Amino acid sequence: MLATLAAISDLAGLDFCRHGRTKLNGKRERAEKKKRVRVNFKGTDYASKLCELGHAQAKALGEWWRKSGHPKPDVIVVSRFTRTEQTADDLIAAAGWAESDYIRIPLELIRDRDVGEKDGFTRYGWAESHPEDIGAEKKTGPLIHRRKGAESRYDQMFRLRYALLELMIKFKGRRVLFVTHDSVCIGLHSILQNLDEKTWKKLKRAGVPNGSLTSFTRNEQGVLELTKHPTSKRKLVNFTPRVKGFPVGKKKKKEQKKKRGG
Repeated sequence: MLATLAAISDLAGLDFCRHGRTKLNGKRERAEKKKRVRVNFKGTDYASKLCELGHAQAKALGEWWRKSGHPKPDVIVVSRFTRTEQTADDLIAAAGWAESDYIRIPLELIRDRDVGEKDGFTRYGWAESHPEDIGAEKKTGPLIHRRKGAESRYDQMFRLRYALLELMIKFKGRRVLFVTHDSVCIGLHSILQNLDEKTWKKLKRAGVPNGSLTSFTRNEQGVLELTKHPTSKRKLVNFTPRVKGFPVGKKKKKEQKKKRGG
C-alpha cells in the first residue's frame, strides 16, 4: 500500500480535534462579512477564550466519546493557547476520564500558525492594504509562501512532523489525542495523507469545524489510516457531535430574528 513516511508510525492511533468556538471567531466572521479592514478585538489571539457555544461543543465531544466506544487516548497533547486548554478541560470532564487514565502534555509545537503582519486583518483588509503579498503568494503557492514575520504552511508542517516523531519515540503503542487549531488539523491531514496542493486547497476551503474530531488508527502494516465511526460506516473526518440547546440552520435564523425584534 502507498503510505507517507509520517503515517508509518508506532503509535496505536492519533486523534485530533479543533478547539471550541471562541468570541474572537464570531468577531472575525462578522468583520469578514462586513468587509472591514481589521477585526475589532481587544487582547491577544493567544488568550482568546471559548464562548458559551465553544464550551458546549467541547463537552458534546467528550460526551460522545464516553458513549460511543471510540478508543480512549493514553496521551493528551494540548496547544498552550487558552482556548485549547479550556477545550481539553471540558472534553476530559464530559468524557469522565480520571487523571490516572492519561498523560496530559502542553506542547507549543502544535500551536496555531504564526501569520506575522497579517494578524488582526480580515482577508479583505489584507488584500486591500498588501496587494503585493497576495501577488507573491500566487506566484509561490499557498504552501510555500512566507510573509514577513510569519510561518509558511510547510514551516508549520515541519514542526508537526517533529512533534509526531517525538511522540512516536516516547509513547510507542499508545493512542494520542491532539487538542489544537484548524491550521494544525489541516496540516496533519496533509502530512498523514500526502495531500497535493489541489486537494489541500479543497480541504482549506471546506474548513475544520469548531469542536470536530478526526481520527487515525494504526493498521496491520503499521500505517496510520482514517478510522471508521464506531456505529456507522463513515470515517471520522471532521466529525462534529450535535450540541444540545443551540439552534442550527433555519431554526437559528428565526431565533436570531426574534431576538432582534424582526
